[in-house]
Amino acid sequence: MSDGRLRGSLANERPSAITEPHAANASGVCRVAIGGMRRENMDENLEELARDLANAERKGDVAFLARTLADDFTGIGPRGFMLTKDEWLARHKSGDLRYESFELDEVRIRVYGDAAVLTGRETVKLRYRGEDQQAELRTTEVFVKQAGQWQLAGLQLSPIAPPPGAQKR
Repeated sequence: MSDGRLRGSLANERPSAITEPHAANASGVCRVAIGGMRRENMDENLEELARDLANAERKGDVAFLARTLADDFTGIGPRGFMLTKDEWLARHKSGDLRYESFELDEVRIRVYGDAAVLTGRETVKLRYRGEDQQAELRTTEVFVKQAGQWQLAGLQLSPIAPPPGAQKR
């Protein structure tokens, strides 16, 4: 029995796949339509947007990111700093941020009407202002549908540490 969430994985893709809770028949096939579009089609469209966002972030495609980030976008980095849409884009425009690799997995997505929440794990290698960095991060992303288009409204990245009491390797 479904817990109301579809789970997915897009290894080696930058955020994110987006699917949604569904009403499924006994075979698990979604039969519900929303606004004239079947949910699985919506899922495919959102997943395609997620792939496009991933590639744009990886390549530093400022034009695509500018269209896809909501005007009031807020990004919260792994050290707690906050960036507006303009500040997020400026990191790419300046050349300060360059990805060597970017992987996304452990993806879980829920859609609530015109909002969607994605959680996942990012494994990244990058160069920021001349400093090589690598990290394993938990990501939470909020997408909103505005004027018929999905946009990324918020993103929070948190470093992944072992659970309390876990043995270190």
